[in-house]
Amino acid sequence: MVTGYFLPTTVNNLTINNPNGVAITNSTTVNGVLYQLSGSITGTIAPDGYESAYLVVAESGVSMQNFSASSSTSPDPTYTYIDRQWTFNTTTNTPKDVTFTWSSDEDYDFDWSETYKLAIFFGETKYTYNGPYPLSDPRLVTFSITDVSTLSGTIKIGRADAGTLPVELSSFTAVLSATNFIQLQWVTQSETNCAGYRLYRNQSDDLETATMLNAFIEATNTSQMQIYVYWDREVYEDGTYYYWLQNLDFDGTHAFHGPISITVTFENTGTPNIPIITGINSAFPNPFNPRTTIEIGLARGAHTTVAVYNQRGQLVRNLLNGYKEMGTYMLSWDGTDNNGRILPSGTYLIRMDAGGVKSHHKVVLMK
Repeated sequence: MVTGYFLPTTVNNLTINNPNGVAITNSTTVNGVLYQLSGSITGTIAPDGYESAYLVVAESGVSMQNFSASSSTSPDPTYTYIDRQWTFNTTTNTPKDVTFTWSSDEDYDFDWSETYKLAIFFGETKYTYNGPYPLSDPRLVTFSITDVSTLSGTIKIGRADAGTLPVELSSFTAVLSATNFIQLQWVTQSETNCAGYRLYRNQSDDLETATMLNAFIEATNTSQMQIYVYWDREVYEDGTYYYWLQNLDFDGTHAFHGPISITVTFENTGTPNIPIITGINSAFPNPFNPRTTIEIGLARGAHTTVAVYNQRGQLVRNLLNGYKEMGTYMLSWDGTDNNGRILPSGTYLIRMDAGGVKSHHKVVLMK
Protein backbone atom coordinates (compact mmCIF):
# COMPACT_ATOMS: atom_id res chain seq x y z
CA MET A 1 0.00 0.00 0.00
CA VAL A 2 1.27 3.46 -0.92
CA THR A 3 -0.23 6.49 0.80
CA GLY A 4 0.59 8.86 -2.05
CA TYR A 5 0.23 12.49 -1.07
CA PHE A 6 -3.21 12.01 0.47
CA LEU A 7 -1.71 11.44 3.92
CA PRO A 8 -1.21 14.82 5.64
CA THR A 9 2.29 15.86 6.60
CA THR A 10 1.12 16.08 10.22
CA VAL A 11 -1.36 13.73 11.95
CA ASN A 12 -2.34 13.29 15.59
CA ASN A 13 -2.32 9.48 15.78
CA LEU A 14 -1.71 6.83 13.12
CA THR A 15 -2.26 3.07 13.09
CA ILE A 16 -0.46 0.83 10.58
CA ASN A 17 -2.01 -2.62 10.16
CA ASN A 18 -1.10 -4.06 6.77
CA PRO A 19 0.88 -7.34 6.48
CA ASN A 20 2.20 -6.20 3.10
CA GLY A 21 3.59 -2.97 4.51
CA VAL A 22 2.74 0.69 4.06
CA ALA A 23 4.80 3.13 2.04
CA ILE A 24 4.58 6.71 3.30
CA THR A 25 5.22 8.83 0.24
CA ASN A 26 5.85 12.16 1.94
CA SER A 27 7.57 12.90 5.25
CA THR A 28 4.85 12.57 7.88
CA THR A 29 5.00 13.61 11.53
CA VAL A 30 2.77 11.82 14.03
CA ASN A 31 1.96 14.09 16.98
CA GLY A 32 0.84 11.34 19.28
CA VAL A 33 1.28 7.61 18.85
CA LEU A 34 2.16 5.63 15.74
CA TYR A 35 0.83 2.09 16.25
CA GLN A 36 2.49 -0.45 13.99
CA LEU A 37 0.45 -3.62 14.37
CA SER A 38 1.77 -5.54 11.35
CA GLY A 39 3.88 -5.22 8.25
CA SER A 40 6.51 -2.57 7.75
CA ILE A 41 6.69 1.20 7.47
CA THR A 42 8.51 2.70 4.54
CA GLY A 43 9.61 6.33 4.53
CA THR A 44 10.65 8.36 1.48
CA ILE A 45 9.96 6.31 -1.64
CA ALA A 46 12.96 6.04 -3.94
CA PRO A 47 12.65 7.67 -7.38
CA ASP A 48 13.37 6.29 -10.85
CA GLY A 49 11.73 2.93 -10.34
CA TYR A 50 13.87 1.65 -7.48
CA GLU A 51 12.43 -1.56 -6.10
CA SER A 52 13.40 -0.62 -2.54
CA ALA A 53 12.74 2.49 -0.56
CA TYR A 54 15.56 4.42 1.01
CA LEU A 55 14.31 3.63 4.53
CA VAL A 56 12.19 0.78 5.90
CA VAL A 57 11.23 0.27 9.55
CA ALA A 58 10.10 -3.27 10.31
CA GLU A 59 8.60 -4.55 13.56
CA SER A 60 5.10 -5.56 14.64
CA GLY A 61 3.07 -5.18 17.78
CA VAL A 62 4.86 -2.05 19.02
CA SER A 63 4.16 1.64 19.10
CA MET A 64 6.26 4.64 18.12
CA GLN A 65 5.58 8.28 18.94
CA ASN A 66 6.29 11.48 17.00
CA PHE A 67 7.33 9.54 13.93
CA SER A 68 8.92 11.24 10.94
CA ALA A 69 11.42 9.81 8.47
CA SER A 70 13.04 11.19 5.35
CA SER A 71 16.19 10.77 3.28
CA SER A 72 17.99 13.09 0.93
CA THR A 73 21.01 13.25 -1.28
CA SER A 74 23.68 15.06 0.66
CA PRO A 75 27.14 15.01 -0.99
CA ASP A 76 29.94 14.86 1.55
CA PRO A 77 32.96 16.93 0.44
CA THR A 78 35.28 14.92 2.70
CA TYR A 79 34.19 11.56 1.18
CA THR A 80 33.85 10.19 4.72
CA TYR A 81 30.19 9.25 4.27
CA ILE A 82 28.04 8.13 1.36
CA ASP A 83 26.13 10.83 -0.47
CA ARG A 84 22.84 10.10 1.26
CA GLN A 85 21.70 10.79 4.78
CA TRP A 86 18.54 10.10 6.74
CA THR A 87 16.54 12.08 9.27
CA PHE A 88 14.66 9.79 11.60
CA ASN A 89 12.71 11.25 14.51
CA THR A 90 10.70 9.08 16.86
CA THR A 91 10.50 7.52 20.30
CA THR A 92 9.80 3.85 20.75
CA ASN A 93 9.72 1.32 23.55
CA THR A 94 11.07 -1.66 21.61
CA PRO A 95 14.21 -2.38 19.52
CA LYS A 96 13.68 -1.92 15.80
CA ASP A 97 15.02 -3.36 12.54
CA VAL A 98 15.76 -0.54 10.10
CA THR A 99 16.68 -1.15 6.45
CA PHE A 100 18.71 1.51 4.66
CA THR A 101 18.92 1.62 0.88
CA TRP A 102 21.05 3.76 -1.43
CA SER A 103 22.46 3.60 -4.94
CA SER A 104 26.03 2.61 -5.83
CA ASP A 105 26.51 6.12 -7.26
CA GLU A 106 25.99 7.49 -3.76
CA ASP A 107 28.90 5.49 -2.30
CA TYR A 108 31.12 5.99 -5.38
CA ASP A 109 30.69 2.32 -6.32
CA PHE A 110 32.62 1.42 -3.19
CA ASP A 111 33.66 -2.21 -2.73
CA TRP A 112 32.40 -2.99 0.78
CA SER A 113 34.27 -5.98 2.17
CA GLU A 114 36.00 -7.41 5.23
CA THR A 115 38.74 -4.82 4.72
CA TYR A 116 36.34 -1.88 4.74
CA LYS A 117 33.55 -2.61 7.20
CA LEU A 118 30.45 -0.47 7.01
CA ALA A 119 29.24 1.58 9.96
CA ILE A 120 26.02 3.44 10.66
CA PHE A 121 26.35 6.73 12.48
CA PHE A 122 23.46 8.03 14.60
CA GLY A 123 24.77 11.49 15.42
CA GLU A 124 27.98 10.90 17.36
CA THR A 125 27.22 7.23 18.00
CA LYS A 126 28.75 4.63 15.66
CA TYR A 127 27.49 1.10 15.09
CA THR A 128 29.60 -1.31 13.07
CA TYR A 129 27.57 -3.37 10.63
CA ASN A 130 28.48 -7.07 10.59
CA GLY A 131 25.85 -8.36 8.20
CA PRO A 132 26.23 -9.44 4.56
CA TYR A 133 28.24 -7.08 2.37
CA PRO A 134 25.95 -4.75 0.35
CA LEU A 135 27.02 -5.80 -3.14
CA SER A 136 23.77 -5.22 -5.05
CA ASP A 137 22.62 -1.97 -6.61
CA PRO A 138 20.72 -0.43 -4.95
CA ARG A 139 22.56 -1.25 -1.73
CA LEU A 140 20.52 -2.87 1.03
CA VAL A 141 21.53 -2.97 4.70
CA THR A 142 19.27 -4.07 7.56
CA PHE A 143 20.42 -3.00 11.00
CA SER A 144 19.00 -4.02 14.38
CA ILE A 145 18.85 -1.05 16.72
CA THR A 146 18.72 -2.14 20.33
CA ASP A 147 19.42 1.26 21.88
CA VAL A 148 16.14 2.91 20.95
CA SER A 149 17.30 6.27 22.30
CA THR A 150 19.44 6.64 19.16
CA LEU A 151 16.46 6.56 16.83
CA SER A 152 16.32 10.33 16.47
CA GLY A 153 18.60 12.64 14.55
CA THR A 154 20.72 12.56 11.42
CA ILE A 155 21.86 9.15 10.26
CA LYS A 156 24.90 8.65 8.01
CA ILE A 157 26.73 5.63 6.61
CA GLY A 158 30.47 5.31 6.05
CA ARG A 159 33.53 3.20 6.78
CA ALA A 160 33.82 1.81 10.30
CA ASP A 161 37.47 2.91 10.48
CA ALA A 162 36.38 6.49 9.60
CA GLY A 163 38.45 6.33 6.42
CA THR A 164 37.47 7.94 3.15
CA LEU A 165 35.68 6.25 0.28
CA PRO A 166 38.47 5.83 -2.29
CA VAL A 167 38.77 6.09 -6.05
CA GLU A 168 35.68 5.60 -8.19
CA LEU A 169 37.07 4.03 -11.37
CA SER A 170 34.62 4.16 -14.28
CA SER A 171 36.82 2.57 -16.98
CA PHE A 172 40.21 0.94 -17.58
CA THR A 173 41.08 0.18 -21.22
CA ALA A 174 43.97 -0.77 -23.50
CA VAL A 175 44.37 0.30 -27.15
CA LEU A 176 47.06 -0.76 -29.64
CA SER A 177 48.60 2.00 -31.74
CA ALA A 178 49.81 1.64 -35.34
CA THR A 179 53.37 1.42 -34.02
CA ASN A 180 52.43 -1.43 -31.65
CA PHE A 181 52.65 0.67 -28.53
CA ILE A 182 49.93 -0.06 -25.99
CA GLN A 183 47.99 2.91 -24.64
CA LEU A 184 46.51 2.29 -21.21
CA GLN A 185 43.75 4.67 -20.19
CA TRP A 186 41.69 4.87 -17.03
CA VAL A 187 38.93 7.27 -16.05
CA THR A 188 37.99 8.19 -12.48
CA GLN A 189 34.77 9.96 -11.54
CA SER A 190 36.18 11.08 -8.19
CA GLU A 191 39.31 10.65 -6.09
CA THR A 192 40.22 11.32 -2.50
CA ASN A 193 43.15 10.28 -0.30
CA CYS A 194 44.77 8.76 -3.40
CA ALA A 195 48.56 9.11 -3.75
CA GLY A 196 48.73 7.71 -7.27
CA TYR A 197 48.68 4.68 -9.54
CA ARG A 198 50.93 1.80 -10.59
CA LEU A 199 50.51 -0.57 -13.53
CA TYR A 200 51.30 -4.29 -13.82
CA ARG A 201 51.69 -6.47 -16.92
CA ASN A 202 51.74 -10.20 -17.53
CA GLN A 203 51.27 -12.65 -20.40
CA SER A 204 48.94 -14.73 -18.27
CA ASP A 205 45.96 -13.90 -16.09
CA ASP A 206 48.04 -14.05 -12.91
CA LEU A 207 48.60 -10.92 -10.85
CA GLU A 208 51.06 -12.60 -8.47
CA THR A 209 53.65 -13.11 -11.23
CA ALA A 210 52.95 -9.85 -13.07
CA THR A 211 55.71 -7.29 -13.68
CA MET A 212 55.28 -3.82 -12.20
CA LEU A 213 55.90 -1.20 -14.90
CA ASN A 214 58.45 1.50 -14.20
CA ALA A 215 55.91 4.26 -13.64
CA PHE A 216 54.10 6.00 -10.81
CA ILE A 217 51.30 8.32 -11.92
CA GLU A 218 50.28 10.90 -9.35
CA ALA A 219 46.57 11.29 -8.59
CA THR A 220 44.76 14.62 -8.83
CA ASN A 221 42.32 14.00 -5.91
CA THR A 222 39.33 15.83 -7.27
CA SER A 223 35.58 15.27 -7.36
CA GLN A 224 35.63 15.90 -11.12
CA MET A 225 36.20 13.26 -13.81
CA GLN A 226 39.87 12.66 -14.63
CA ILE A 227 41.36 10.78 -17.60
CA TYR A 228 44.82 9.23 -17.29
CA VAL A 229 46.95 7.86 -20.13
CA TYR A 230 50.13 5.76 -20.00
CA TRP A 231 52.03 4.32 -22.96
CA ASP A 232 53.63 0.89 -22.60
CA ARG A 233 56.49 0.85 -25.11
CA GLU A 234 58.18 -2.30 -23.79
CA VAL A 235 56.14 -4.96 -25.58
CA TYR A 236 58.25 -6.65 -28.26
CA GLU A 237 56.62 -10.05 -28.90
CA ASP A 238 53.34 -11.28 -30.33
CA GLY A 239 50.85 -12.44 -27.75
CA THR A 240 48.10 -11.49 -25.35
CA TYR A 241 49.03 -9.14 -22.54
CA TYR A 242 47.15 -8.60 -19.28
CA TYR A 243 47.23 -5.37 -17.30
CA TRP A 244 46.25 -4.43 -13.76
CA LEU A 245 45.86 -0.95 -12.30
CA GLN A 246 46.67 -0.37 -8.64
CA ASN A 247 45.57 2.73 -6.76
CA LEU A 248 47.65 3.60 -3.68
CA ASP A 249 46.14 5.69 -0.89
CA PHE A 250 47.95 7.99 1.53
CA ASP A 251 46.75 5.90 4.48
CA GLY A 252 48.65 2.86 3.19
CA THR A 253 45.70 1.00 1.69
CA HIS A 254 45.50 -0.01 -1.94
CA ALA A 255 43.21 -1.72 -4.44
CA PHE A 256 43.68 -3.49 -7.78
CA HIS A 257 41.51 -3.09 -10.88
CA GLY A 258 41.52 -5.47 -13.83
CA PRO A 259 42.80 -7.39 -15.50
CA ILE A 260 42.19 -6.09 -18.99
CA SER A 261 43.79 -7.81 -21.96
CA ILE A 262 44.98 -6.91 -25.44
CA THR A 263 46.47 -9.02 -28.25
CA VAL A 264 49.55 -7.76 -30.09
CA THR A 265 50.64 -8.94 -33.57
CA PHE A 266 53.80 -7.54 -35.12
CA GLU A 267 53.21 -9.12 -38.54
CA ASN A 268 52.94 -6.51 -41.31
CA THR A 269 49.63 -7.14 -43.05
CA GLY A 270 49.66 -4.03 -45.21
CA THR A 271 49.35 -0.32 -44.64
CA PRO A 272 46.85 0.25 -41.87
CA ASN A 273 44.91 3.38 -41.15
CA ILE A 274 47.00 4.92 -38.41
CA PRO A 275 44.74 6.03 -35.57
CA ILE A 276 45.55 9.19 -33.70
CA ILE A 277 45.49 8.66 -29.95
CA THR A 278 45.67 11.55 -27.53
CA GLY A 279 48.92 11.52 -25.60
CA ILE A 280 52.70 11.74 -25.84
CA ASN A 281 53.79 9.29 -28.52
CA SER A 282 57.57 9.50 -28.17
CA ALA A 283 60.59 11.63 -27.37
CA PHE A 284 63.66 11.15 -29.58
CA PRO A 285 66.52 10.98 -28.95
CA ASN A 286 66.26 9.84 -25.35
CA PRO A 287 68.68 10.24 -23.58
CA PHE A 288 69.44 13.49 -25.37
CA ASN A 289 71.99 16.30 -25.62
CA PRO A 290 71.33 19.06 -26.41
CA ARG A 291 67.83 18.69 -27.91
CA THR A 292 64.96 16.19 -28.02
CA THR A 293 61.79 16.15 -30.14
CA ILE A 294 58.49 15.25 -28.47
CA GLU A 295 55.72 13.84 -30.64
CA ILE A 296 52.17 14.31 -29.34
CA GLY A 297 48.84 13.20 -30.76
CA LEU A 298 45.36 14.70 -30.45
CA ALA A 299 42.38 12.53 -31.32
CA ARG A 300 40.20 15.66 -31.26
CA GLY A 301 40.72 19.37 -30.91
CA ALA A 302 41.36 20.52 -27.35
CA HIS A 303 43.14 23.07 -25.22
CA THR A 304 46.52 21.42 -24.73
CA THR A 305 49.38 22.01 -22.32
CA VAL A 306 52.79 20.33 -22.45
CA ALA A 307 55.30 21.11 -19.73
CA VAL A 308 58.57 19.79 -18.29
CA TYR A 309 59.09 19.07 -14.58
CA ASN A 310 62.21 18.17 -12.65
CA GLN A 311 62.51 15.25 -10.22
CA ARG A 312 61.28 17.43 -7.36
CA GLY A 313 58.01 18.06 -9.21
CA GLN A 314 58.86 21.67 -10.02
CA LEU A 315 57.81 23.19 -13.34
CA VAL A 316 60.90 24.14 -15.35
CA ARG A 317 59.66 24.68 -18.91
CA ASN A 318 56.36 25.30 -20.70
CA LEU A 319 56.41 23.84 -24.21
CA LEU A 320 52.79 24.33 -25.26
CA ASN A 321 49.72 26.07 -23.88
CA GLY A 322 46.85 26.64 -26.27
CA TYR A 323 44.14 25.14 -28.43
CA LYS A 324 45.19 22.60 -31.06
CA GLU A 325 43.16 20.84 -33.71
CA MET A 326 43.17 17.07 -34.15
CA GLY A 327 46.48 15.80 -35.46
CA THR A 328 50.09 14.98 -34.66
CA TYR A 329 52.53 17.67 -33.52
CA MET A 330 56.28 17.85 -32.91
CA LEU A 331 57.65 19.90 -30.03
CA SER A 332 61.33 20.62 -29.45
CA TRP A 333 63.05 21.04 -26.10
CA ASP A 334 66.64 22.20 -25.82
CA GLY A 335 67.19 21.37 -22.16
CA THR A 336 66.67 24.91 -20.86
CA ASP A 337 64.18 26.38 -18.40
CA ASN A 338 61.65 29.16 -18.99
CA ASN A 339 64.38 31.76 -18.41
CA GLY A 340 66.74 30.23 -20.95
CA ARG A 341 69.11 28.76 -18.35
CA ILE A 342 70.70 25.41 -19.21
CA LEU A 343 69.43 22.71 -16.86
CA PRO A 344 71.69 20.10 -15.24
CA SER A 345 71.85 16.48 -16.31
CA GLY A 346 69.10 14.27 -14.93
CA THR A 347 65.68 12.76 -15.48
CA TYR A 348 62.79 15.06 -16.36
CA LEU A 349 59.07 14.38 -16.67
CA ILE A 350 57.06 15.71 -19.60
CA ARG A 351 53.38 16.11 -18.79
CA MET A 352 50.61 16.63 -21.32
CA ASP A 353 47.01 17.58 -20.59
CA ALA A 354 44.59 17.77 -23.50
CA GLY A 355 40.97 18.36 -22.56
CA GLY A 356 41.39 16.38 -19.35
CA VAL A 357 43.36 13.52 -20.94
CA LYS A 358 46.70 13.29 -19.14
CA SER A 359 49.90 11.68 -20.44
CA HIS A 360 53.42 11.43 -19.00
CA HIS A 361 56.83 10.62 -20.48
CA LYS A 362 60.30 10.57 -18.90
CA VAL A 363 63.34 11.92 -20.70
CA VAL A 364 67.00 11.97 -19.65
CA LEU A 365 69.22 14.97 -20.26
CA MET A 366 72.77 13.67 -20.43
CA LYS A 367 75.82 15.93 -20.83
